[in-house]
Amino acid sequence: MRFKKLKAGFGLGLILLLLVSFSTQSSGGALDIFDDTYESQSADVLSFIAQVGNLASVDQDGESNIVQVFQVGDDNEVSIVQVGDENEGFLEQEGLNNFASIDQTGDSNIGPEGEPTSIIQLGDLNTAEVSQTGDFNFASISQVGAENEAFIGQEGADNMAAIEQTGNLNFASISQTGNSNEALIIQAGGDDDVIVDDFSSLNEDGHRNQRGRGHTIGRGRGHDHDHNGTDSHSEFALVDPGENNFAEIEQNGDFDLASIIQFGEDNTAGIFQDGDFNIADISQDGQFHEAGILQQGTGNEAFISQQGDFNQAFVEQIGNDNIANIIQHGSGNIADITQNGNGLNFSVTQPGGESVIICQGNC
Repeated sequence: MRFKKLKAGFGLGLILLLLVSFSTQSSGGALDIFDDTYESQSADVLSFIAQVGNLASVDQDGESNIVQVFQVGDDNEVSIVQVGDENEGFLEQEGLNNFASIDQTGDSNIGPEGEPTSIIQLGDLNTAEVSQTGDFNFASISQVGAENEAFIGQEGADNMAAIEQTGNLNFASISQTGNSNEALIIQAGGDDDVIVDDFSSLNEDGHRNQRGRGHTIGRGRGHDHDHNGTDSHSEFALVDPGENNFAEIEQNGDFDLASIIQFGEDNTAGIFQDGDFNIADISQDGQFHEAGILQQGTGNEAFISQQGDFNQAFVEQIGNDNIANIIQHGSGNIADITQNGNGLNFSVTQPGGESVIICQGNC
């Protein structure tokens, strides 16, 4: 197996190339250097580019596992544990006092196009952790700013999760148990220059422009990084920073989809889904919005869109094949939809200063 030599062109100080030994069940894990390539005499490869003053810890047990770590700055810390075969991890830190951790147990935990499970931190005092147990799971975290926190935990197979944070003091968490679930959280500032290739938006009637599962979640690093100071992002273009947003997704089941998109400051959103084939989307643009979706059952769909300030929206659906949509413009709206049964449907649009409470079925 041959790998092109990784160039360290940061220009921010002396970069050391470290070839680090690691624990593995297979033999012959030493690396030989041939001109501009690395060639491993076994299927196991571990490569580092690290700067003096940072800490990196790696523990691998299995075959054909790959790790790459890039660190620029001071007092950054990385921890990677991979147990199984054909797992890949990528971590990049530029700044001060960042912490990143990837823990993968299982086989082939990479993206559908071979992307590694990844964490990218550009800034200071950011924390990011990924924990995956199972096979064919994929996770990606990107943080640009300071004092952001992001956590992804997945158990099962074929799950995908991505978190993108631009700004300061944002918190995001994704927890998925089951198979073939997808979750996405984006936290940023103004949305004028934001491109999302994932969950479809709502139309004026509060329904999906494209319902179903014909999208792909933002995967991997989503860009090529040549470590000469240039990036080429493909999934997201996040420009203005957001601050102090909170987002949490928890899914238990199979084939569930969830997304939270937050632009602005001091917004709070949460999604909990228990069952199969459920879909939940929350979009917030402004300040001090609160939104929550709880769904238990199969085939439920809930969508919340908030623009303005100080809006509150909540959806609870228990049963199967229920649909709920809330669209809020302006400020001071309150909407609460509860549906307990099967095949129920309700939508509400609020221009500002309105309060609506709906309960359908066995309330």
